[in-house]
Amino acid sequence: MKILITGSNGIIGQQLLLHLLSAYPTAEFIVINRKPSILVDKNRIQSIDLDLLNTNENAIRSVMINNRPELLFHLAWDTNHSDYLNTLDNIKWEEISKMLIDVFYDSGGKRFIGIGSSIEYDWNMKNPFRENSSPLSGNKWLYGQSKLRVFKYLTSLANISYLWCRVFFVFGPNQGNSRLVPRIINNALFGDLPISLNLQLKRDYISTFEIARQMVMMQKTEYSGAVNICSGRTVELGYIVDSISGILKKTVTWSPVTYQDGFEIESLGGSIKLINQYYKEYTYSLKNFDCDIEKTIDFIRVNNYS
Repeated sequence: MKILITGSNGIIGQQLLLHLLSAYPTAEFIVINRKPSILVDKNRIQSIDLDLLNTNENAIRSVMINNRPELLFHLAWDTNHSDYLNTLDNIKWEEISKMLIDVFYDSGGKRFIGIGSSIEYDWNMKNPFRENSSPLSGNKWLYGQSKLRVFKYLTSLANISYLWCRVFFVFGPNQGNSRLVPRIINNALFGDLPISLNLQLKRDYISTFEIARQMVMMQKTEYSGAVNICSGRTVELGYIVDSISGILKKTVTWSPVTYQDGFEIESLGGSIKLINQYYKEYTYSLKNFDCDIEKTIDFIRVNNYS
């Protein structure tokens, strides 16, 4: 089997590739990134340097025809924290994603696995969000709207097998320092400036380790459609602060804030009932969460970035 992955150098992509190497021990992998692959395995990983945002259909078609992958994990997208929600590059990624889907299936591909987002759900509606019943809107952000249009494009195609993985709130190694969890860790480790937080807000946080695991679990089922990639429960931001403080035995300095950007909604979470239809005993407990927080702390401490 040949498996193609776009964006394997990203924070989710790195963990996914590691998980796939173990889950499919005889598979060959083709990875597409702007820069050479971070993971090197000359026997199993072929690294292709290609800037998808600035390429054409012929180049993509050449990769597909020359390799004939059966599975395509499409993770590449702009997630620069400073502007990813409304950058016009979202429109380009939407177009590239649809092109990838078309060329992949035209070349004999069997199953497309794409990364969506919880932002596709209408955040003003009741949650935890369910894949087949909760309203979708993309909210006011171009990122969510573009992701949602790619999903709707998949649903418009006949006789295809696909997964659309709606990822909720993410943390893990190599995440940008502007994101919440590394900001809190850096604050405790290195004495960064106080963080503005509303400790009562509740979010469904899940690590990149577990995101990779859930994606591979659902890929191995016969299910086709959207699936929530989440913990199935929310935690207060104050719990995350306390977890990090407890592990490091250091105080996190913070100041209260009221958000004004659409992220001030009290609770945002997803349901894992769909995953539990296939894996009845599956859970991502607070113990698992704390363990992954500790692994993230260890990574930041070893790499000493602030």
